[in-house]
Order: sequence, then structure tokens, then C-alpha cells
Amino acid sequence: MGHTVVFRDSSQEVELFDTGDLRIPGRHNVTNAMSAALAAFLYGVSPEVIRGAVGTFGGLPHRLEHVCSSGGVTYINDSKATTPESVVTAVDALSGPYAVILGGSSKGVSYDGLATCLARDSRLVVAVVIGATGPAIEDALRRAGLHGDRIVQAASLEEAVEHGANLLVRGGTLLLSPACASFDMFRDFEERGDVFKEIVLRRCAAAAQ
Repeated sequence: MGHTVVFRDSSQEVELFDTGDLRIPGRHNVTNAMSAALAAFLYGVSPEVIRGAVGTFGGLPHRLEHVCSSGGVTYINDSKATTPESVVTAVDALSGPYAVILGGSSKGVSYDGLATCLARDSRLVVAVVIGATGPAIEDALRRAGLHGDRIVQAASLEEAVEHGANLLVRGGTLLLSPACASFDMFRDFEERGDVFKEIVLRRCAAAAQ
């Protein structure tokens, strides 16, 4: 179990939910759930209904979306992560070793902060870079001190999945969290996420045969 979230004022103390019941990962989602629960309670929703909602909400597509697991690798679709800051939030929500797929079309932002975060993260097995911004992200990672053997280039999303999964030799999470827009290779972030899901679902299905 996690921690009990309580509403308290001068006249009452009410348990709203337990963070261990959340089905979506990350400290940011705990904060989101607390805000939603508070708003619902103040508008008259009962704690029982709040707890039920917290325990059944599985998140939204393309936002730290669990796709499947196979061979010790869990595949997470976070295609909506189109800024470096959102990738930092995503990796903070993970536990254990991971590989991350980064890159897409440019939004004119710096990748230095993201690169520093990833270079300092001992859980990172490999960063797979793709798309138009791949070279700029790789440069930022190298400047931040990430060794070259932990950076891999891929020509397509399918190749990126292949590299990332194969390099997680001891298992872990393969995270699509690009830090960029998608317009160099896809219509939008939703198409990018859908293609990622198609690729990894095929891998999981083939492994199960």
C-alpha cells in the first residue's frame, strides 16, 4: 500500500484514497489525483466514489501508457511527451533499468537539462535517438557526459524499438518519450504512439507463440 490521502479542516478529517491504489505511475500523477479528489470532495462526491475512481482509472492514451510486457521488457507509450521537461517527469515515474527513445521534429528548445538528467541516471541503459532532432539530442547527451556506448542511433521507430529492447538484456522498461514533436515522421503524437503500440504488440504477440 501507499500513503493515505486525508482531507482535514477544523470540523472533520476524511480519508479520500490510498496512493497505493493508483493504477498510473509517477509522483506527478499522485499530485494530480490529490487535486482531483479534493475538487470532487468539495463538490459533494463521497469518499467511496472517489476511492473507486482512483482505483479504476487507468490513465489516458500516449501518457505513460502501459502497452505490453514480454521477455522481461515492459513497453511504455509516452508519445505525448513533446518537451524535455515531460521526459524528465516520465523517467522519474519509472523503477528499475530503462531505455528511452528520443527525437522527432524540433520545437526550438534546449536539450541540455534533459541530457544532464539522463547522464546522471544510473538506471538508464541506453538512449535511442531518432528523427530530425536525433543528432542534436545525441550531442547534448555526449556533452553531459553520457558515454557513447549508451547512445544508439535508429533510422525508424521500429528500428529504435528493436535496439532498445535488445539492449535491455536484463529486462526493464522501454519508454517512448520523445521530448519533441512528431511532424518529421508522423502526422501527430497520436499517430506516433499508435505506431509504437503496433510495433511492440507484434513483438509481444510473437514472443508468446
